Amino acid sequence: MTSYEKFIRLCKARQVSPTAALLSSGLSRSLGSKWKKTGGYTPSTEAVQKLCRYFGISADYFIQDDPDAVSYFREPVEFAPLMEAAMRLTSEQRMVITKFAQFVYPEAFDEV
Repeated sequence: MTSYEKFIRLCKARQVSPTAALLSSGLSRSLGSKWKKTGGYTPSTEAVQKLCRYFGISADYFIQDDPDAVSYFREPVEFAPLMEAAMRLTSEQRMVITKFAQFVYPEAFDEV
């Protein structure tokens, strides 16, 4: 299975169009066309990293020959945009959000 086929399979599983996935990942629409037309094309490490961040998966999904043999999902796709936004927060914003989370779900912050 080519990396493009793996990408398409992932898009279908996550119910997102390939174009939307590329653009939301910060990649160009033309990458999809290039990838599709040249079956042996391997995207750059940066492109793979961006897709993995968007989908919330491990790069192993694209690297391994058999994607079914890889437990590639790190978190549900709906958390990918949230995690991306969280990386851009200031320390003050993180503190406010943490306090809110502690208020809403205090048992998650109990000491183990």
